Amino acid sequence: MSRPLLTDDPIVPENQVEGNWSSRQAHLTAHYQFLREESTFALRRAISLVREQPHLYEPDHRETSPGIGIYEKVFATGITFCARGLGVRMCFSTFRAGVKIDWNTSKRLKAGSVIALSPTSDKFQKHITVAIVGARPMELLNESPPKIDVFFPRPEETIFDPAVEHIILEETSSFFEAQRHNMLALQRMTKEKTPLQDYVVSPEGKHSVSVPEYVKEDSVMDLSYATDDDSDSVYDVINRAMPKDAAKLDESQMDALRQMLTKELALIQGPPGTGKTHVSVMALRVMLHKMDEQRKLAKPGVVVPPLIVTCQTNHALDQLLRHIAPFEDSFIRLGGRSADTGVVKAHTLFNIMEDLKDSNPGAIKEPAGLRFARKNMKLMENDWKRVLAPFDSNSQACKPMDEADFADRLSPQHIASLQNSRWQTNGSSSELSAIIKWLGPDASLTSSDSNWPAEQEFGFEHFEEEEEEVDEATAEKARQDDEIERLRGSFIPLLDCSVLKSTAIKHLTEKDVKKILTSSKFSDLSKVPPQYRLGLYEFFVNEAKQKIIKKARGLACRWAKEVGDWTRGQFVKKLQVLADAKVIGCTSTGFAKYRPMIYALKPRIVMVEEAGECLEANMMNMFLPSLQHLILVGDHQQLRPRAQKATHNFKHYDISLFERLANNTVDYKMLSVQRRMPPEVRRLLWPIYGDKIRDHECTLDRPPVPGLGAFRTHFFHHEYHEDHDKFKSAFNEHEAKLVVDFVNGLISKGVEPRQITVLTFYNGQRRLLTRELKRVEGVVAESRIKVVTVDSYQGEENDIIVLSLVRNNCINQVGFLSVANRVCVALSRARQGFFMFGNVKLMEEAGGEEWKQVVAILKGQGPVETQIEGGTRVLDAV
Repeated sequence: MSRPLLTDDPIVPENQVEGNWSSRQAHLTAHYQFLREESTFALRRAISLVREQPHLYEPDHRETSPGIGIYEKVFATGITFCARGLGVRMCFSTFRAGVKIDWNTSKRLKAGSVIALSPTSDKFQKHITVAIVGARPMELLNESPPKIDVFFPRPEETIFDPAVEHIILEETSSFFEAQRHNMLALQRMTKEKTPLQDYVVSPEGKHSVSVPEYVKEDSVMDLSYATDDDSDSVYDVINRAMPKDAAKLDESQMDALRQMLTKELALIQGPPGTGKTHVSVMALRVMLHKMDEQRKLAKPGVVVPPLIVTCQTNHALDQLLRHIAPFEDSFIRLGGRSADTGVVKAHTLFNIMEDLKDSNPGAIKEPAGLRFARKNMKLMENDWKRVLAPFDSNSQACKPMDEADFADRLSPQHIASLQNSRWQTNGSSSELSAIIKWLGPDASLTSSDSNWPAEQEFGFEHFEEEEEEVDEATAEKARQDDEIERLRGSFIPLLDCSVLKSTAIKHLTEKDVKKILTSSKFSDLSKVPPQYRLGLYEFFVNEAKQKIIKKARGLACRWAKEVGDWTRGQFVKKLQVLADAKVIGCTSTGFAKYRPMIYALKPRIVMVEEAGECLEANMMNMFLPSLQHLILVGDHQQLRPRAQKATHNFKHYDISLFERLANNTVDYKMLSVQRRMPPEVRRLLWPIYGDKIRDHECTLDRPPVPGLGAFRTHFFHHEYHEDHDKFKSAFNEHEAKLVVDFVNGLISKGVEPRQITVLTFYNGQRRLLTRELKRVEGVVAESRIKVVTVDSYQGEENDIIVLSLVRNNCINQVGFLSVANRVCVALSRARQGFFMFGNVKLMEEAGGEEWKQVVAILKGQGPVETQIEGGTRVLDAV
């Protein structure tokens, strides 16, 4: 991976969002190149900056590389022989950050992050080594100097020399580990046959979609969960019309359910509040009931595999699994990032395996490959101790190198001349070896730890807090499911005791050394001039160390092979548990990480929630050879996937597979009855959905918002200008005060703080509003008012939504407030009342067609705006 980090920006082909791809290979290659560029461009940019100006500090690069991390005085201090990989412990200095880092809250050097290392002498000019952060235990980070453990993807590049100083670079905005699994999956897919791939490569003209093969074989299903008529609930879902009067589903939901049960590629669009999760759960109940029947009737040797459900975020996955739990206990959650402390946490694979280990120790058999890998690793530790003995600070062999270490370089005459002479030393010692004495009084040897960095005093860092979706890619870190922070395994501390401190060293080349040693004049080393002795010793030491490092890297390659066997053995062990489950849940990132294991289960059904937010490149790994039935549930008119590199949006890589297929007229169903918003709020979505969604009767009698009478929507207008923080995020201090005053007024009228959510499009405003609300009397004690960004609130709702628009400037720019997908989410979260603060004239003129229509709709419902004057209480102004 080091090669792409030194090259210029590669050319990534444009995503083919209209029409057909020329070939399956072209499709997979384009998305692979996109993912590789997404994963490396930020770090490559950081490397380029440091190459050009190697001595600058982090704040000097913030304009062009806001997530840059520069760590100097980096030294290898130890090796951990871990089953996950060979962990190299490294100490470092944070001096170039210019701030003191609170590692408990910092996003720096996260487990799974990719880092680039270069010798301090090279400064990223020619030599770059890539590593992955393996662990960042708090007790090590809080030491002086701080330390982390890293893995080297290429074992032959592992850094072992404890005396060579390096620089580490990271870019916190990129997270290679999350995409590595997706890239590997795309590579494997070039050799796989996937039955549903034709829809992806050539969607144009695919107006009709086939029935899944397993449904063709048996299409009778029990729909009692969707109807109230148990006497007539068994349907042939292919040949019999679905019931239209089901009390538990409206007509559009029943159409969607039939689509989910009978189409091998089922696309279900669920606009805000239309109950797409409800329909998904209903479909799961029907399919799981059918699975029960099939497993009972299955012939010996016939396996009915689990059903896979996946979501873009951990939060959404936990929610979906909580919906499943009441009617299906046989589910397993992959990944250890569940925030749930109840039923979902108990069903993580790690916890289930731990429970089985305690309750039924023989239930899970250990594969032979796993036993052999563990045994081989144990045997190899003796080889490690022997090879690294000169660097092992716990070993007697860890001492200044002497003539015995250079025996293959020195002739018998050379060694004899050393042993037969007495040399003047700086502070006589009979314990010093002959060659050390020979170096003379100017020689000063020390150990590598004397170069370790000292602690610096700075004020604490203020970092940009990321929302869940921004950080979601890091959720499936390269760590075990029990979320361990420290690598487990034997540890060898590394130390080099042969470091010369003298500045008067004359560095010698191979040619120089050969000339001296082959000269008859210098067969007696006492005849070597003092100015050459230090250079000779340095050359001998470096040569001896290179031989040690070569042997160590050979062992590292062998260790990597055993790690692969161990990993495959763990997969086989886990498969014994997973194969018995009916439902397996994971995030889209988790699907990629655990794909080899899921592949072995041969699932035929995969359901994807939040499909409109998932990158097409990340969704491709779900097209397994065994796949017969793919259900995509989402809404391409709400949030799109995130492409880290802004230019990729212009190449359409922020278009999900869901959106691409829908726009290419692949058959899909849309839910049309919303049960969340009162009609006055729902009407604001007309510019986006037109007349395609309507109100359920339950939305017609929502209680009024206390203190606002008949008002359910209102635009509070002001002309206070915006500002920008050091992260370039917009904020508006005056608007924040207006919002806080409005919220405080609502609470004084009897609204519970938990009923209010304050939304904003900008993190800068979110931070400001959070601080301001904490200062308000009566609010701080409750501390239950959510202040979140729009992008992190899709799928959520509350009684009262307050939207802070922030933007107000002289150049008539509103930024991504004009992005229709984000506008859709912002306008559609409220169950009782929706209130906006901003410059209504600016939004009408510069916000785009959607905002122009939204303002027109508001005007049609009554007074659209209230001009807030200084000193006026907001509620009093309505």
